[in-house]
Amino acid sequence: MTITTIKTKYNLPYYIWLILIVTSILGAYIKLGSIPLYKIILFVHLFLFFYSSDRVYSLKNFLLNNRNYLWLFLWFFCSFTSIFYEQINLIDSLKYLYFTFEGLNFIIFSSFYLKKIGAKDIFFIITFLFIISLIIGCIESITGWHLPNSGSLYYQTSTSNNQPTGFLFNTNNYAVYITSYFPIIFYCINQSNLFFNKFVSFFITSITIFVVIETYSRGSMLALLFTLIYIYIIYLKKYTPFLLVLVFGGLLLASISNKLEKNMLINQVIKSFTEKSESTNQRIDIYMNTLSIFKSHIIRGVGIGNLEKVLSYMETGYFSKSINMDLVSKPHNFFLEQMASLGLMSSSFIIFIFNIITKSIQSLKKYKNKQKLMLLCWLPFISFFIGCLTMSSSIDQRFNWILLGIISYFSDGG
Repeated sequence: MTITTIKTKYNLPYYIWLILIVTSILGAYIKLGSIPLYKIILFVHLFLFFYSSDRVYSLKNFLLNNRNYLWLFLWFFCSFTSIFYEQINLIDSLKYLYFTFEGLNFIIFSSFYLKKIGAKDIFFIITFLFIISLIIGCIESITGWHLPNSGSLYYQTSTSNNQPTGFLFNTNNYAVYITSYFPIIFYCINQSNLFFNKFVSFFITSITIFVVIETYSRGSMLALLFTLIYIYIIYLKKYTPFLLVLVFGGLLLASISNKLEKNMLINQVIKSFTEKSESTNQRIDIYMNTLSIFKSHIIRGVGIGNLEKVLSYMETGYFSKSINMDLVSKPHNFFLEQMASLGLMSSSFIIFIFNIITKSIQSLKKYKNKQKLMLLCWLPFISFFIGCLTMSSSIDQRFNWILLGIISYFSDGG
Protein backbone atom coordinates (compact mmCIF):
# COMPACT_ATOMS: atom_id res chain seq x y z
CA MET A 1 0.00 0.00 0.00
CA THR A 2 1.50 3.35 -1.06
CA ILE A 3 1.82 6.42 1.16
CA THR A 4 -0.73 8.21 -1.03
CA THR A 5 -3.25 5.39 -0.54
CA ILE A 6 -2.68 5.38 3.22
CA LYS A 7 -3.09 9.17 3.41
CA THR A 8 -6.37 8.87 1.53
CA LYS A 9 -7.53 6.28 4.05
CA TYR A 10 -6.84 8.57 7.03
CA ASN A 11 -7.15 11.84 5.10
CA LEU A 12 -9.16 14.30 7.21
CA PRO A 13 -8.21 12.94 10.68
CA TYR A 14 -4.54 12.98 9.69
CA TYR A 15 -4.58 16.61 8.56
CA ILE A 16 -6.57 17.56 11.65
CA TRP A 17 -3.83 15.85 13.65
CA LEU A 18 -1.17 17.96 11.95
CA ILE A 19 -3.16 21.08 12.83
CA LEU A 20 -3.40 19.77 16.39
CA ILE A 21 0.40 19.54 16.62
CA VAL A 22 0.72 23.16 15.48
CA THR A 23 -1.93 24.50 17.87
CA SER A 24 -0.68 22.40 20.81
CA ILE A 25 2.83 23.84 20.53
CA LEU A 26 1.53 27.39 20.04
CA GLY A 27 -0.74 26.78 23.04
CA ALA A 28 -2.27 29.91 24.57
CA TYR A 29 -1.50 32.03 21.50
CA ILE A 30 -4.27 30.44 19.41
CA LYS A 31 -7.63 30.51 21.18
CA LEU A 32 -11.30 30.25 20.38
CA GLY A 33 -12.71 32.71 22.87
CA SER A 34 -11.00 31.83 26.14
CA ILE A 35 -10.39 28.18 25.20
CA PRO A 36 -7.06 27.18 23.62
CA LEU A 37 -7.86 25.91 20.14
CA TYR A 38 -5.87 22.69 20.52
CA LYS A 39 -8.31 21.45 23.19
CA ILE A 40 -11.17 21.69 20.72
CA ILE A 41 -9.18 20.18 17.86
CA LEU A 42 -8.15 17.26 20.08
CA PHE A 43 -11.76 16.10 20.42
CA VAL A 44 -12.57 16.89 16.78
CA HIS A 45 -9.73 14.60 15.76
CA LEU A 46 -10.95 11.81 18.05
CA PHE A 47 -14.50 12.08 16.71
CA LEU A 48 -13.39 11.98 13.07
CA PHE A 49 -10.92 9.16 13.67
CA PHE A 50 -13.30 6.86 15.52
CA TYR A 51 -16.12 7.61 13.09
CA SER A 52 -14.61 5.04 10.71
CA SER A 53 -14.53 1.37 11.73
CA ASP A 54 -11.55 0.80 9.40
CA ARG A 55 -9.46 3.35 11.27
CA VAL A 56 -10.52 1.89 14.62
CA TYR A 57 -9.53 -1.57 13.41
CA SER A 58 -6.18 -0.22 12.23
CA LEU A 59 -5.52 1.44 15.61
CA LYS A 60 -6.51 -1.77 17.40
CA ASN A 61 -3.99 -3.77 15.38
CA PHE A 62 -1.34 -1.13 16.00
CA LEU A 63 -1.85 -1.36 19.77
CA LEU A 64 -1.91 -5.16 19.75
CA ASN A 65 1.32 -5.25 17.76
CA ASN A 66 2.89 -2.68 20.08
CA ARG A 67 1.60 -3.81 23.45
CA ASN A 68 3.82 -1.46 25.39
CA TYR A 69 1.21 1.26 24.74
CA LEU A 70 -1.33 -0.75 26.75
CA TRP A 71 0.58 0.26 29.87
CA LEU A 72 -0.47 3.84 29.14
CA PHE A 73 -4.14 2.85 29.22
CA LEU A 74 -3.55 1.20 32.58
CA TRP A 75 -1.81 4.40 33.74
CA PHE A 76 -4.85 6.45 32.70
CA PHE A 77 -7.24 3.97 34.35
CA CYS A 78 -5.29 4.12 37.63
CA SER A 79 -5.33 7.93 37.45
CA PHE A 80 -9.09 7.85 36.91
CA THR A 81 -9.79 5.50 39.82
CA SER A 82 -7.63 7.59 42.17
CA ILE A 83 -10.24 10.37 41.97
CA PHE A 84 -12.75 8.18 43.82
CA TYR A 85 -10.62 7.09 46.77
CA GLU A 86 -8.46 10.20 47.32
CA GLN A 87 -9.97 13.60 46.69
CA ILE A 88 -9.04 16.99 48.12
CA ASN A 89 -10.37 19.17 45.34
CA LEU A 90 -12.40 17.54 42.56
CA ILE A 91 -11.66 20.29 40.04
CA ASP A 92 -7.89 19.92 40.51
CA SER A 93 -8.14 16.14 40.18
CA LEU A 94 -10.26 16.35 37.02
CA LYS A 95 -7.88 18.92 35.54
CA TYR A 96 -4.95 16.57 36.15
CA LEU A 97 -6.90 13.66 34.67
CA TYR A 98 -7.55 15.71 31.54
CA PHE A 99 -3.82 16.41 31.15
CA THR A 100 -3.21 12.66 31.51
CA PHE A 101 -5.79 12.08 28.77
CA GLU A 102 -3.97 14.60 26.57
CA GLY A 103 -0.68 12.85 27.17
CA LEU A 104 -2.19 9.48 26.27
CA ASN A 105 -3.51 10.89 22.99
CA PHE A 106 -0.34 12.68 21.96
CA ILE A 107 1.90 9.69 22.67
CA ILE A 108 -0.23 7.06 20.93
CA PHE A 109 -1.33 9.03 17.88
CA SER A 110 2.13 10.49 17.28
CA SER A 111 3.50 6.95 17.11
CA PHE A 112 0.50 5.68 15.14
CA TYR A 113 0.73 8.25 12.34
CA LEU A 114 4.50 7.88 12.14
CA LYS A 115 3.98 4.14 11.65
CA LYS A 116 1.16 4.40 9.13
CA ILE A 117 2.08 7.49 7.11
CA GLY A 118 5.68 8.42 7.91
CA ALA A 119 7.61 11.28 9.45
CA LYS A 120 7.85 13.76 6.56
CA ASP A 121 4.85 15.97 7.37
CA ILE A 122 5.21 15.83 11.15
CA PHE A 123 8.93 16.55 11.03
CA PHE A 124 8.39 19.47 8.66
CA ILE A 125 5.93 21.06 11.10
CA ILE A 126 8.16 20.37 14.10
CA THR A 127 11.19 21.84 12.32
CA PHE A 128 9.32 24.96 11.20
CA LEU A 129 7.90 25.67 14.68
CA PHE A 130 11.27 24.95 16.30
CA ILE A 131 13.06 27.48 14.10
CA ILE A 132 10.39 30.14 14.74
CA SER A 133 10.56 29.49 18.49
CA LEU A 134 14.36 29.60 18.38
CA ILE A 135 14.33 32.97 16.60
CA ILE A 136 11.88 34.34 19.18
CA GLY A 137 14.09 33.04 21.99
CA CYS A 138 17.14 34.71 20.47
CA ILE A 139 15.30 38.03 20.16
CA GLU A 140 14.14 37.73 23.79
CA SER A 141 17.68 37.08 25.00
CA ILE A 142 19.17 40.03 23.13
CA THR A 143 16.46 42.66 23.51
CA GLY A 144 14.49 41.69 26.62
CA TRP A 145 11.26 41.71 24.60
CA HIS A 146 8.82 38.85 25.26
CA LEU A 147 5.54 37.49 23.95
CA PRO A 148 2.48 38.46 26.05
CA ASN A 149 2.18 35.10 27.86
CA SER A 150 5.87 34.78 28.72
CA GLY A 151 6.68 34.09 32.35
CA SER A 152 9.68 36.42 32.04
CA LEU A 153 7.20 39.31 32.17
CA TYR A 154 5.93 38.12 35.56
CA TYR A 155 8.98 36.71 37.34
CA GLN A 156 11.06 39.34 39.10
CA THR A 157 14.62 38.02 39.28
CA SER A 158 18.03 39.38 38.34
CA THR A 159 18.04 37.32 35.12
CA SER A 160 14.37 37.10 34.14
CA ASN A 161 14.40 40.11 31.82
CA ASN A 162 16.44 38.32 29.17
CA GLN A 163 15.45 34.72 29.81
CA PRO A 164 13.74 33.30 26.69
CA THR A 165 10.47 31.38 26.78
CA GLY A 166 9.40 31.20 23.13
CA PHE A 167 5.77 30.12 22.89
CA LEU A 168 5.89 28.70 26.42
CA PHE A 169 5.44 30.34 29.81
CA ASN A 170 8.37 28.96 31.77
CA THR A 171 11.98 29.47 30.66
CA ASN A 172 13.05 26.07 32.05
CA ASN A 173 10.32 24.34 30.03
CA TYR A 174 11.49 26.25 26.97
CA ALA A 175 15.04 25.00 27.52
CA VAL A 176 13.75 21.42 27.71
CA TYR A 177 11.73 21.94 24.52
CA ILE A 178 14.76 23.29 22.62
CA THR A 179 17.21 20.63 23.79
CA SER A 180 14.71 17.78 23.29
CA TYR A 181 13.83 18.62 19.70
CA PHE A 182 17.25 19.89 18.63
CA PRO A 183 18.62 16.41 17.69
CA ILE A 184 15.52 15.77 15.55
CA ILE A 185 15.84 19.13 13.81
CA PHE A 186 19.53 18.53 13.19
CA TYR A 187 18.72 15.15 11.64
CA CYS A 188 15.99 16.62 9.40
CA ILE A 189 18.18 19.45 8.10
CA ASN A 190 21.14 17.16 7.44
CA GLN A 191 19.17 14.74 5.28
CA SER A 192 20.73 16.61 2.35
CA ASN A 193 24.45 17.10 1.80
CA LEU A 194 23.95 20.51 0.23
CA PHE A 195 26.22 23.25 1.57
CA PHE A 196 23.17 25.37 2.41
CA ASN A 197 21.79 22.64 4.68
CA LYS A 198 25.14 22.31 6.42
CA PHE A 199 25.32 26.06 6.92
CA VAL A 200 21.77 26.16 8.34
CA SER A 201 22.55 23.32 10.75
CA PHE A 202 25.69 25.14 11.95
CA PHE A 203 23.73 28.36 12.39
CA ILE A 204 20.88 26.67 14.29
CA THR A 205 23.38 24.86 16.50
CA SER A 206 25.11 28.10 17.51
CA ILE A 207 21.80 29.86 18.22
CA THR A 208 20.60 26.85 20.22
CA ILE A 209 23.70 26.98 22.41
CA PHE A 210 23.25 30.71 22.99
CA VAL A 211 19.54 30.45 23.81
CA VAL A 212 19.85 27.46 26.16
CA ILE A 213 22.63 29.19 28.12
CA GLU A 214 20.38 32.25 28.42
CA THR A 215 17.73 30.11 30.18
CA TYR A 216 20.17 29.29 33.02
CA SER A 217 18.75 25.74 32.95
CA ARG A 218 21.44 23.40 34.23
CA GLY A 219 19.70 20.19 33.25
CA SER A 220 19.12 21.37 29.69
CA MET A 221 22.73 22.53 29.39
CA LEU A 222 23.89 19.03 30.32
CA ALA A 223 21.45 17.42 27.88
CA LEU A 224 22.60 19.75 25.11
CA LEU A 225 26.23 18.96 25.92
CA PHE A 226 25.59 15.24 25.33
CA THR A 227 23.99 16.05 21.98
CA LEU A 228 26.76 18.41 20.91
CA ILE A 229 29.50 15.91 21.77
CA TYR A 230 27.79 13.23 19.68
CA ILE A 231 27.13 15.59 16.76
CA TYR A 232 30.72 16.80 16.83
CA ILE A 233 32.17 13.28 16.79
CA ILE A 234 29.89 11.96 14.04
CA TYR A 235 29.20 14.99 11.86
CA LEU A 236 31.36 17.99 12.56
CA LYS A 237 34.91 16.91 13.37
CA LYS A 238 36.11 17.84 9.89
CA TYR A 239 34.50 21.28 10.26
CA THR A 240 36.53 22.24 13.34
CA PRO A 241 37.89 25.52 11.83
CA PHE A 242 34.38 26.61 10.91
CA LEU A 243 33.15 25.73 14.40
CA LEU A 244 35.80 27.99 15.90
CA VAL A 245 34.43 30.81 13.78
CA LEU A 246 30.96 30.06 15.18
CA VAL A 247 32.27 30.16 18.74
CA PHE A 248 33.74 33.61 18.20
CA GLY A 249 30.50 34.58 16.46
CA GLY A 250 28.59 33.55 19.57
CA LEU A 251 30.86 35.70 21.71
CA LEU A 252 30.27 38.60 19.35
CA LEU A 253 26.52 38.05 19.69
CA ALA A 254 26.96 38.18 23.44
CA SER A 255 28.85 41.48 23.19
CA ILE A 256 26.06 42.98 21.08
CA SER A 257 23.66 42.17 23.89
CA ASN A 258 26.00 43.89 26.39
CA LYS A 259 27.04 40.66 28.06
CA LEU A 260 30.80 40.73 27.71
CA GLU A 261 31.62 42.25 31.09
CA LYS A 262 29.74 40.52 33.86
CA ASN A 263 27.46 38.23 31.91
CA MET A 264 29.60 36.53 29.30
CA LEU A 265 28.14 33.22 28.17
CA ILE A 266 30.87 31.25 29.91
CA ASN A 267 30.19 33.15 33.14
CA GLN A 268 26.48 32.45 32.79
CA VAL A 269 27.19 28.74 32.54
CA ILE A 270 29.37 28.92 35.66
CA LYS A 271 26.74 30.92 37.54
CA SER A 272 24.04 28.43 36.54
CA PHE A 273 25.95 25.68 38.33
CA THR A 274 27.49 27.62 41.24
CA GLU A 275 25.00 30.31 42.25
CA LYS A 276 21.83 28.25 42.54
CA SER A 277 22.53 26.54 45.83
CA GLU A 278 19.34 27.91 47.40
CA SER A 279 17.24 26.67 44.49
CA THR A 280 19.00 23.30 44.62
CA ASN A 281 18.37 22.93 48.35
CA GLN A 282 14.69 23.81 47.89
CA ARG A 283 14.32 21.17 45.20
CA ILE A 284 16.07 18.56 47.32
CA ASP A 285 13.63 19.35 50.15
CA ILE A 286 10.70 18.97 47.74
CA TYR A 287 12.10 15.66 46.47
CA MET A 288 12.52 14.33 50.00
CA ASN A 289 9.01 15.44 50.99
CA THR A 290 7.56 13.85 47.85
CA LEU A 291 9.43 10.62 48.56
CA SER A 292 8.14 10.72 52.13
CA ILE A 293 4.57 11.06 50.83
CA PHE A 294 5.11 8.05 48.56
CA LYS A 295 6.41 5.95 51.45
CA SER A 296 3.41 6.84 53.63
CA HIS A 297 0.92 6.19 50.79
CA ILE A 298 2.83 3.46 49.00
CA ILE A 299 -0.13 1.39 47.81
CA ARG A 300 -2.36 3.93 46.07
CA GLY A 301 -0.80 7.35 46.64
CA VAL A 302 -2.54 10.60 47.54
CA GLY A 303 -4.50 10.77 44.28
CA ILE A 304 -3.89 12.81 41.15
CA GLY A 305 -4.04 16.59 41.46
CA ASN A 306 -3.50 16.47 45.23
CA LEU A 307 0.27 16.32 45.61
CA GLU A 308 0.93 20.06 45.43
CA LYS A 309 -1.48 20.77 48.28
CA VAL A 310 -0.07 17.94 50.38
CA LEU A 311 3.42 19.36 49.82
CA SER A 312 2.12 22.79 50.83
CA TYR A 313 0.72 21.29 54.03
CA MET A 314 4.08 19.69 54.86
CA GLU A 315 5.86 23.03 54.34
CA THR A 316 3.39 25.39 56.04
CA GLY A 317 1.89 23.14 58.69
CA TYR A 318 -1.72 23.88 57.77
CA PHE A 319 -4.10 22.69 55.11
CA SER A 320 -6.75 24.53 53.10
CA LYS A 321 -8.77 23.24 50.16
CA SER A 322 -8.95 26.75 48.77
CA ILE A 323 -5.22 27.48 48.90
CA ASN A 324 -3.92 29.55 46.01
CA MET A 325 -2.29 27.03 43.64
CA ASP A 326 0.18 29.66 42.48
CA LEU A 327 1.72 29.64 45.95
CA VAL A 328 2.20 25.88 46.42
CA SER A 329 5.38 23.94 45.71
CA LYS A 330 5.60 22.21 42.35
CA PRO A 331 6.99 18.64 42.47
CA HIS A 332 9.79 19.36 39.93
CA ASN A 333 10.10 15.62 39.28
CA PHE A 334 7.46 13.87 37.19
CA PHE A 335 8.44 10.35 38.23
CA LEU A 336 8.35 11.14 41.96
CA GLU A 337 5.10 13.02 41.35
CA GLN A 338 3.53 9.92 39.81
CA MET A 339 4.81 7.70 42.61
CA ALA A 340 3.39 9.99 45.30
CA SER A 341 0.10 10.49 43.45
CA LEU A 342 -0.60 6.87 42.47
CA GLY A 343 1.63 4.82 44.75
CA LEU A 344 2.56 1.45 43.30
CA MET A 345 -0.03 1.96 40.57
CA SER A 346 2.37 4.46 38.99
CA SER A 347 4.50 1.48 37.98
CA SER A 348 2.42 1.20 34.79
CA PHE A 349 3.94 4.41 33.40
CA ILE A 350 7.41 3.54 34.67
CA ILE A 351 7.18 0.13 32.96
CA PHE A 352 6.23 1.91 29.72
CA ILE A 353 9.38 4.05 29.96
CA PHE A 354 11.53 1.05 30.91
CA ASN A 355 10.27 -0.89 27.88
CA ILE A 356 11.21 2.03 25.60
CA ILE A 357 14.74 1.97 27.00
CA THR A 358 14.95 -1.80 26.55
CA LYS A 359 13.73 -1.66 22.96
CA SER A 360 16.11 1.21 22.20
CA ILE A 361 19.08 -0.82 23.45
CA GLN A 362 18.01 -3.81 21.36
CA SER A 363 17.55 -1.62 18.28
CA LEU A 364 20.95 -0.03 18.81
CA LYS A 365 22.55 -3.48 18.70
CA LYS A 366 20.86 -4.66 15.51
CA TYR A 367 20.02 -1.44 13.66
CA LYS A 368 22.51 -0.48 10.95
CA ASN A 369 21.70 3.25 10.89
CA LYS A 370 22.80 3.96 14.46
CA GLN A 371 23.15 7.69 13.77
CA LYS A 372 19.44 7.96 12.97
CA LEU A 373 18.52 6.01 16.10
CA MET A 374 20.72 8.24 18.25
CA LEU A 375 19.33 11.52 16.87
CA LEU A 376 15.66 10.47 16.78
CA CYS A 377 15.50 8.34 19.90
CA TRP A 378 18.39 8.28 22.37
CA LEU A 379 19.42 11.94 22.49
CA PRO A 380 15.81 13.23 22.61
CA PHE A 381 15.10 10.66 25.33
CA ILE A 382 18.00 11.93 27.44
CA SER A 383 16.55 15.46 27.22
CA PHE A 384 13.04 14.14 27.90
CA PHE A 385 14.25 12.26 30.97
CA ILE A 386 16.21 15.23 32.33
CA GLY A 387 13.19 17.46 31.63
CA CYS A 388 10.93 15.17 33.67
CA LEU A 389 13.40 15.48 36.54
CA THR A 390 13.67 19.28 36.40
CA MET A 391 10.49 20.87 35.02
CA SER A 392 8.16 22.25 37.67
CA SER A 393 5.29 20.41 35.97
CA SER A 394 5.51 17.89 33.12
CA ILE A 395 1.95 16.58 32.87
CA ASP A 396 0.66 19.68 31.03
CA GLN A 397 3.61 20.05 28.63
CA ARG A 398 2.19 18.84 25.30
CA PHE A 399 5.50 19.07 23.46
CA ASN A 400 6.84 16.49 25.93
CA TRP A 401 4.16 13.92 25.06
CA ILE A 402 4.50 14.45 21.30
CA LEU A 403 8.23 13.90 21.75
CA LEU A 404 7.66 10.72 23.78
CA GLY A 405 5.43 9.38 21.00
CA ILE A 406 8.23 10.02 18.48
CA ILE A 407 10.81 8.41 20.76
CA SER A 408 8.59 5.39 21.34
CA TYR A 409 8.14 4.84 17.60
CA PHE A 410 11.84 5.12 16.76
CA SER A 411 12.84 2.95 19.73
CA ASP A 412 11.85 0.01 17.51
CA GLY A 413 14.22 1.26 14.83
CA GLY A 414 11.65 3.36 12.96
